[in-house]
Order: sequence, then structure tokens, then C-alpha cells
Amino acid sequence: MDSTEVIKSKLLSMSIDDILKSCIIPYGYIEEIPNEFVQNIKKEISNPNNLQTLTNIQTRKKSDVYNLRRFHNYIKELLLDKAKNIRQQDGYTGRLSLLDISVGKGGDIAKWNRTEIFNVYGLDIDRDSIKEANRRLSEFKARRTNTKNVELVVKDITKWEPKFNTNVKKWLESVTSQKAHKFDIVSCMFALNYYFIDEKSINNVFKFVSLQLKRNGLFIGVFLDAEKLQNFMKQNKIKNKGDIYDSDVLYIQNTWGKTTNPILYGSSYNFQIKDRGDPNLYQVGEEYLVNYKWLVQLAESHGFVDAIDELNNNMAGFSISSRFFEDIYRTTLFIEGDKYFLSHGEHLITSFYSVFCFKRT
Repeated sequence: MDSTEVIKSKLLSMSIDDILKSCIIPYGYIEEIPNEFVQNIKKEISNPNNLQTLTNIQTRKKSDVYNLRRFHNYIKELLLDKAKNIRQQDGYTGRLSLLDISVGKGGDIAKWNRTEIFNVYGLDIDRDSIKEANRRLSEFKARRTNTKNVELVVKDITKWEPKFNTNVKKWLESVTSQKAHKFDIVSCMFALNYYFIDEKSINNVFKFVSLQLKRNGLFIGVFLDAEKLQNFMKQNKIKNKGDIYDSDVLYIQNTWGKTTNPILYGSSYNFQIKDRGDPNLYQVGEEYLVNYKWLVQLAESHGFVDAIDELNNNMAGFSISSRFFEDIYRTTLFIEGDKYFLSHGEHLITSFYSVFCFKRT
């Protein structure tokens, strides 16, 4: 009997209460599942799509970074909620639209629904990721009556293609009656570093985002902060190209050159979160340094202003003291208690990340 069949057999023998206690639920949050779905969960696991999700969650529960993933999901939803509030405070009263330029496997589908973002166009360069995202979307729609307009497609926006810009506009025209067929929010969660492979690529990304956003629209996201990474490398004697930091939870390798002397684009490094519970989830991947001060200057050159203070002080969720995850984590502990309590290794990983928020002028 394969692992999927073992999980199915186990689920069929469990009570609803036992299932809930085990947190074997799609996307990892009890509050996301309506009561009627919970009451019929045994019937629904016979559906291969639902069974796959349940199998995924079973794996996640064994993860070494389970709370880290929950905390990062919490921050992503907090960002979306704050962006929505800023748009409303700016006087916008219509249905919100979102362009996600690195949608991945669709892990944020439920977040869009909860934050009442009605029209979502999601992109990703990886065909397999979009396939999985569309599978999740189909599953999500099958058990919701209030799902929004969502389109998920394969696209590499580092390559400038005017025809694709028109295609996006036509899709937005088809789902909204608004005259300005542009988006309220563009998001890029945990993917901005990949776009800094070279100057042309990141400029094409900003050009595309700027074209697709309404005036006063917001470009929000999460990135691995060069300031945090370089400071960590210095503290751990990673000085030159090829130097490595390796622990039970994290692998980092400098692949750009002298740690103290990176260039603005193409300064590569390898960064891998180790997870014994799900070793295939985090692969060694080449990313590129993103310096926040330079990111702000780049955004300004494309018609944006830095709106991080507006995001931090916005009343959605709670006010946060800075753009750094480790500061947000401290505030979250105060507000939420130990709901997202991180282990020492998880705290180390989250300390590398920051949020950004730019407003289109």
C-alpha cells in the first residue's frame, strides 16, 4: 500500500474531531474550512484532488519548519489586508483586483478569498507550479460558492512583450465594469530576488508592474534582504566566493565573490531551508542579492514612491515597527501569543526577510 492509500485508510477510520485535532485540513488553517465541508470530509477524501491536499498536509505536519511556514503565510495575508485598507483609505470603493507576478503553486488562493480580493491574475515562469496552482484552484472552487475571478498562467515577465500586456488588460476588461482596466495591487511574495539576475530583467518587471497598476495602486511583497544576509555572512566568516554556512536547518553559499563587495545585479548566492519532514520542498536555488536602498531607487525610476511607512502604520491587522520580519515577529508574539512561536532555527531563517511596499504615482 503506497503512502497516499495509507493516509486515506487512516482518515477513513478517524472521527471528525480527531481529524481536526490532527490539523489534517487544506492549507493548514481550521478557520478556512466551512462547517459543511468539515462535516463531509470523510466523503470528500474519496476525491483524488482532495486526497492529494490531505496528503500534502500530512507531510507538512512532520515538517521541521511548520510554524515558520504558518508565520510566513500570516505575514503574506497581513500584507494583502493592509494593502486593501490603504486602497480604501485612498478613497477607492470598488472591488479590488490583484496581479500576482510569482504565484507559484497557488498557496495564497485562500488568502485572496478571505481578504475579499475579487479579481486575481496570477503568473509564474514554472509550468509545473501553474499546473499545481490550477489544481488547487479547481479544488477550492469545488467547495466554495463565493469564489472570485481567478486566472493562472505561465509567463516570464523578465522578457518584455507588449502583446501580453494587452492580453492581461483584456482579461481584466472581461471581469470588471471599471473604465480603468488596471490593478489595485501587485504582489510578489518570496520571489523578487530571482528577478535581480540582471539589470534588464528587473527593469522589465518594474516596467510591467508600473503599466498594470492604477494610480495610487500598490506593489507589495517579501524578499530576502541583502543587508541581513551580508551581516550574517560576516558574522559567520563567509568572506569569499564558495564559502559555505551549513547547519541542521539552513544552507547558504556565497557564489558572487567577496562578501563585502557585491554588484547591484547578478550577485548570486545559494540559499536552502532544510526540512527533514519534506526534503523535496526546499531545493538549493540560486538567488540574487536585493539591496533595499537600491530597490527603492529602482522603484522611483519607474514612477513609484516608497510607501513602507504607510504600510507599517496602517490600521489593518496591527501597526508594525519596521519592514524586517524579525521585528514583525516580536509584535506578532505580543498580539497572537505563541500561535506562531518559532524554534531557534526557524527564527534564524525568518530573520533574513523583509517586506516592501511601493505606491504608483
